[in-house]
Formats: sequence, C-alpha cells, structure tokens
Amino acid sequence: DTGQAGRHQQGMGDRYTVSSATEKKDQAWELLKFLYSPATMTTMYERGMGVMGVAAANTGESAVRGIPLLAPTERDLITPPEPELPTITPDYQTVFQAIFDDPASMDQQLTNVERVYNETLDKAVADGLLKLEEFVVPDFDPMTWQPPQ
Repeated sequence: DTGQAGRHQQGMGDRYTVSSATEKKDQAWELLKFLYSPATMTTMYERGMGVMGVAAANTGESAVRGIPLLAPTERDLITPPEPELPTITPDYQTVFQAIFDDPASMDQQLTNVERVYNETLDKAVADGLLKLEEFVVPDFDPMTWQPPQ
C-alpha cells in the first residue's frame, strides 16, 4: 500500500477530578499533583492500570501480561483535550452506531452530528462557558502531533 494513512486514537479518561465546590482546594490540588506526577503514573502503568495520560509514564515495562503492548507507539495519537459541552442528543457514539446499522446514512448522519456539535460549541463560547482559544491547536496535524511534555 502507500503506507500509513492515519493513527489510532488513544483515549485518556478523566481518571481523577475534584469538585470545584470542595472546601479544601489547596489539599485537593496537592493530591492531584501527586496522582498525575510522572512517578505515580509510571507506577500505575507498570502495575497494569492501563495507559496513562502522562506520556512519560508509559514505559513499556510491566510484569502484567499484555501491558507492555499497551504503551503508545508512533502510530498512536493521544488527542488534545476537548471542550466539555452540555449533553448532545444524539451523541456521537449513538450516531456511529446508527451508521453501522445503516451505512447508507453515513453522509447525512455525519453532517447532522457535526452541525449539532458546532452549534453547541458556538453557544457555549457565546455564553462564556469556555474559551475557544484554550482548545485550538495551531497547525494541528494528526499524523505528527504529540502532546506537550
């Protein structure tokens, strides 16, 4: 073939979060700094707790069967953060399932979900719920982009 045409998206979850309403923000921040430190994330990776959001933690070193193979490679893409939007119906997962169920609907389904997501994003920006510039990656190229270290 003509070579690599894409990359596999690695999904990173919001493993640990703290409520904005907590009365102990300073202590909560110290805890998050500890949990997301390269040392802690490396230990978690090596104990088989999955692929970590801190890239340096994915050492490929683990005694857990199969875990070394989970370390991201140059073909994996850890995507930039996405804005948190209000619930969208149907969500993209439902749209993907609808496409699998009826492949002929793909163009229309994708056009609709793109429109709804963009309208929701525009409204969130207009309402001051988020700042678009915090989510724009200049010259984003999914074939070469790497998260900041």
